[in-house]
Amino acid sequence: MSRSDNDRLGDIIRAGRRLAAIVACGREAFDQDWTLRDAASHQIEIVVDAYTKLGAGTQEKFGDMPVEEMTGMRIQLAHMYWQADYDIVWDTIADDIPGIVEAAAREHQPSERGPTAHDEDTTIPRWQAAAATSPTDDLSDPLRPSDGGSTESTDDSVVPPATTAPAPT
Repeated sequence: MSRSDNDRLGDIIRAGRRLAAIVACGREAFDQDWTLRDAASHQIEIVVDAYTKLGAGTQEKFGDMPVEEMTGMRIQLAHMYWQADYDIVWDTIADDIPGIVEAAAREHQPSERGPTAHDEDTTIPRWQAAAATSPTDDLSDPLRPSDGGSTESTDDSVVPPATTAPAPT
């Protein structure tokens, strides 16, 4: 399926709103919660991918963009994720992405078919917001080495409720 520039501008705006929600959680929460860092990485990938696939005429309306740096960051986050520098990721989502989103919003035309389910999906889930304000022991980032502390979380609000299938009858 082919996507229009307007669709891609919508993708940039949606990803930007999600990144703004992550920034609203604060830097400390971002540093402590691997789910926020993973979500930010993925949303950056969306912004960059959508931008680089815009037509040249639409890209010109954004002004001077550091396309090579943006593309390099997307490649690193997607393919060399273990080398991600989350100080740079934070600076990007807090300082750089808002300008890109603002430029996309100037060019975006609201869809005639109205908002989609994705348009409204910009809030941090309740369980994730709780995780952003609660200590999570060693579970805060499963890829970081443990300091020998507990691997059991005693705060059930940090973990989303498990869904269980009904027992067969």
